[in-house]
Amino acid sequence: SLQNCIQRRIGNSKIIRASCFATEFEGLPVRHNEDSLNEALAKICPVKVKGGMWDNPHIKAYLLLQGHLSRLPLPVTDYNTDLKSVLDQSVRVLQGMIDIAYELGHLDLVLNIINLFQMLIQAQWINQSPFLNLKLNHKEIFELHQKRYSYLP
Repeated sequence: SLQNCIQRRIGNSKIIRASCFATEFEGLPVRHNEDSLNEALAKICPVKVKGGMWDNPHIKAYLLLQGHLSRLPLPVTDYNTDLKSVLDQSVRVLQGMIDIAYELGHLDLVLNIINLFQMLIQAQWINQSPFLNLKLNHKEIFELHQKRYSYLP
């Protein structure tokens, strides 16, 4: 919950998880046999999911957001539709979280949630290089990293 996020000053992945347990995601469809697809997706996601409730719509939303941020291939086309729905709902949920955190005077949490917005828009984790968003080949990206640019020349 948001209260836990405020009390423990947790990181981005746990704020994402907390946002996925909002009631907005209760209607996310978990179709027949998708529990096995969710379990397979969980194995390649960077943040592990404990509990194994693969037929839970909140867990599915969390996995879809991780897949989006990690740019993982989704197992079936229905997941692309579900991801669009999750991203649309995430905007509203995160805006509500910002409002609450602001009212409670927690600027650090507000800034973390704003970072999450940026992560969702760029489809990458905050600790990944911004050069990954450029339409460059791997050699050009590697050369930019070697020069240690933090901005474009």
